[in-house]
Amino acid sequence: MILNPGLLNKKVDVWGAKSAEKGGFDSTKPVKLYSRISAAIQPVRGSQFFISQLTANKENVKITIRYRRGITESCTVTYHNHVYDVQSIVDPDMAHESLELYCVEQVVGNTPAETPQQKIDEGGWEP
Repeated sequence: MILNPGLLNKKVDVWGAKSAEKGGFDSTKPVKLYSRISAAIQPVRGSQFFISQLTANKENVKITIRYRRGITESCTVTYHNHVYDVQSIVDPDMAHESLELYCVEQVVGNTPAETPQQKIDEGGWEP
């Protein structure tokens, strides 16, 4: 539930994957589901680790957005150069007012992973 909409002060993009068959092979391509939506990004602490069943050795965050249809655990969220994999989705009180996305940040070594847009610009999406 969003008590103070002023806390949704970040603009994020939500990406999904679209499957396609080309030449007898399946491939997935990133598709931007929602662009520049308002969100709050907060680190996950204490009992929230236990509730969301996330591991503590990764950068875990909770992203709160207004309710949107079509967001699943296979989606990724990007904010500037940070890429977050959605681990679980909570609709507080089943009110369809907001969504809490519990995510893990993709980090490769000391640098963040490529955003889906960077992969599209390079001409391909191969995980």
